[in-house]
Amino acid sequence: GRLRARRLRAMRRYVFLMARQERKCAMLIQARWRDHCGLPQPSMLELQEEMASLIQAAKRGRDVRKSIKNEKMANEYNQNRAAKVIQRKYLNQSEKSRILAECKGVMEKQGRKYGVSKWEVVVWQERYVHLTESSLVYQRLASSGEPKGKEKEIPFASMQTVKAILGPVLSHLYIKATTREFFFQLASQKECERWAKSIVELTQCVGYKVPGFVVMASEELTPPQLSTPRAKNASFASSVSSN
Repeated sequence: GRLRARRLRAMRRYVFLMARQERKCAMLIQARWRDHCGLPQPSMLELQEEMASLIQAAKRGRDVRKSIKNEKMANEYNQNRAAKVIQRKYLNQSEKSRILAECKGVMEKQGRKYGVSKWEVVVWQERYVHLTESSLVYQRLASSGEPKGKEKEIPFASMQTVKAILGPVLSHLYIKATTREFFFQLASQKECERWAKSIVELTQCVGYKVPGFVVMASEELTPPQLSTPRAKNASFASSVSSN
């Protein structure tokens, strides 16, 4: 690095000396040509003014060429950027349409916990769950199996972590929000992983960076089941492995 800088400084010095010598030679040639033609010799002030005008003309030419080049680069940049924005917007809309169409259905959500002596009973309730462009929405089910009642939302803006916890029998979708934690139970590992991946992709599409993980149940403590001792009530640790 130092050797290269030294060489650059030396090259600049040589260029400066060569330009200076070239100017002297040009002035000498002009003086001899004036003597040969019998023309009066210009004064030093006139020579300096002439040289200054030449330098200013050369600078104006460089500035014009530079402005044209900068304008061309700016136009190309704007064109390329606009093409990328249009393409990225189209891809985002395509991804959102696919995810919103796929991610809807019935799953079990962890409800309240009830303490009975030294035991803790955890209630799992069926909910109709679907995704919107800004949140995960779940809703109660009627006896006919149709969604009913008020819709409850988990906004993407409040999500901090999304995990697909894959178990041998049941898998769980875990969502950590700013105010609480949510557990959704699914029968298929593939379905659980698809939901977690879709949520993370959709949050990224709308501008939120939510980390997502796929872990095995053996690597995490299992979520609370229907009936577990209070002393052994499970809790979730921090993320173990990434997708």
